[in-house]
Amino acid sequence: MTNKYKTPQEEFWGTEFGCEYIERNKVSDRIIGNTRLLVQILSRTRNVKSVLELGANVGQNLFAIRHLLPNVEIAAVEINSMACTRLRESSELNCTEVIQGSILDIVVCPPDCPTCLFYHMPMISF
Repeated sequence: MTNKYKTPQEEFWGTEFGCEYIERNKVSDRIIGNTRLLVQILSRTRNVKSVLELGANVGQNLFAIRHLLPNVEIAAVEINSMACTRLRESSELNCTEVIQGSILDIVVCPPDCPTCLFYHMPMISF
């Protein structure tokens, strides 16, 4: 049987730890801190029409972006199936696309999309 994960980190987040992380982080104070950071990031952009988060988990950063940019199209790539289900079911996020899979398989630099924001916010603490 071939392992569907390309790296140990993907396996880590795609399996039991990733599911446990979702449960531990249902209510997040991080959204406030992330919103402050995203305000700074977005202040250096203009006319963002779409956002793709790589490694979105359940979309805490995307909730902040939805609040800051209510009309933007939101898409997410996530390896954990439980997180993908929550992203798809969130009417508040209203994602245009949720891709379950490896961020290593995603091409994120379309040359004809000057108003797209692609990002990954690294996990810095548990």
